[in-house]
Amino acid sequence: MTWLVEEADVLEWAGKYDGPKFHAILCDPPYHLFTMTVPRPDLMEKHGREGGNYPKARIAARTGFMNSKWDGDDIALRPETWAALAALLHPGAFIFAFAGTRGYHRMACAMEDSGLILHPAIAGRAP
Repeated sequence: MTWLVEEADVLEWAGKYDGPKFHAILCDPPYHLFTMTVPRPDLMEKHGREGGNYPKARIAARTGFMNSKWDGDDIALRPETWAALAALLHPGAFIFAFAGTRGYHRMACAMEDSGLILHPAIAGRAP
C-alpha cells in the first residue's frame, strides 16, 4: 500500500497532479474559525455577489483561529476546491474531510455544489 502526504496549496497541487487517481482522499482543511459579521467588499466582488447575505463575502478577516493565516480565507468553502479534488478520484471513491462544528454546513454545501454526493457522518463508540 502506498501513502502520499502533501503539504501545498490544494488548487495549485490538484491542477498540476498527473499521477494515478485516488481511491480515497483524507483531508483536514482549515476550519475557518473567523468572525462572519462584517461584509468584505473585496470578497463580494471576488464572488460576484451583491448585498451582505452571501456568506463568503461576510468574512471579516483573513485570519482565523488565534489569528492564524492558514485558517483564514475560504478555501474549504469553495465548490471549486472540492471539484478539483473530486477530479482526482476513481468513480465511487470518497473524500473524508474534517470540519469544525461551526463551519461544517458551509463546507458540506460547497462539496454538494461541486457535484459530490454527501453521505452520513461517521460516529464512533466512546472507550
